[in-house]
Amino acid sequence: MESDTDILIQVIQLFKTRKDRKLTIEILLCILVQLYSVVDKDFIMSEEHQINLENIIGEAFFEDLEYLPDYIINDLIGINYTLLACQQAAEKFLFILKQIKLSRQHFIQYRKLFLRENPYVPAIYSSFVKQLMDDVCSPMRPNLPVLNTKSDGITDFIKFGFNKIINTVNKHPLDCDHLIVFVIGGISGHEVHSICEATKNCGIRVSVGSTRLLSPYEALHSLFK
Repeated sequence: MESDTDILIQVIQLFKTRKDRKLTIEILLCILVQLYSVVDKDFIMSEEHQINLENIIGEAFFEDLEYLPDYIINDLIGINYTLLACQQAAEKFLFILKQIKLSRQHFIQYRKLFLRENPYVPAIYSSFVKQLMDDVCSPMRPNLPVLNTKSDGITDFIKFGFNKIINTVNKHPLDCDHLIVFVIGGISGHEVHSICEATKNCGIRVSVGSTRLLSPYEALHSLFK
């Protein structure tokens, strides 16, 4: 398996050779966002590599200013089109990436998106949505501490107290006739497919919705709003 350093070296090389490969800055930023979305806190960048990556991105911003989308210029770089402003924009972008990397650390479950059954097989990517829906639809009905159950009022409160006394199981999403999965902020086509695959044999009606269908470019744009 490639080390953290190897991955960063490859990304830096993509920035350096972007014109030969016909890669835009927007595409490369999307790649970085995707990378930091799937790694966890164990993915460590040395200070040397961080400075190197910041410098490379800052220089790329400055060199390709005329080709950058308006939202990157307006929301990230600002009105001063100087090399210093571009370097500061790169520093800001790296800070955003760090926040993305740490975004799942407060979760009780699903902190890791690369799962390995044993040391002798490659790790398999499994998104947060896929892991959650696999557990929701599992016949074993595992405990789901990441889910909160909305109270139905005083009747539900009395039932909850009674359940605690007799040690019965609390409500489960599959106890409903119709499961609605609604993702706030946006959902990708791949995530929709994952939900459909996980719920196709759950035995109840399932509807999937979101505030919008999210592309990698829209995900990048939303980070600067």
